[in-house]
Amino acid sequence: MRLSLARTRIAAFLGASLLLVLSGWVYLEVQGLGFPDGFLTELDHAKKLLASLFLCVSLPIALWLGWLGWVAPHQPIGDRLQRTAGAYGAFLLGLAGIYAYLRQTLLGGGGS
Repeated sequence: MRLSLARTRIAAFLGASLLLVLSGWVYLEVQGLGFPDGFLTELDHAKKLLASLFLCVSLPIALWLGWLGWVAPHQPIGDRLQRTAGAYGAFLLGLAGIYAYLRQTLLGGGGS
């Protein structure tokens, strides 16, 4: 049982670290969008909106996972960790689907 607690604690801290790194990378990618004169295409505007949604969800979840890792020695967190990972995975799949749809329609690949 002690090994299981250690694994869930490590998984929580790794998840929090991964989300923080991913959020930083997405933030830097969004800062580089557009042309040098500042023009943003429709797809760039959509990417900015999706990136801000990603950041608004990912950063609180990273803090939540860090907190779960912090309290793991005192209480079991396995169920909460699994529910959080499942909900976040569903969020990422939805976001990827929206991005694929926008990329297809805003690049002239869809429509009429």
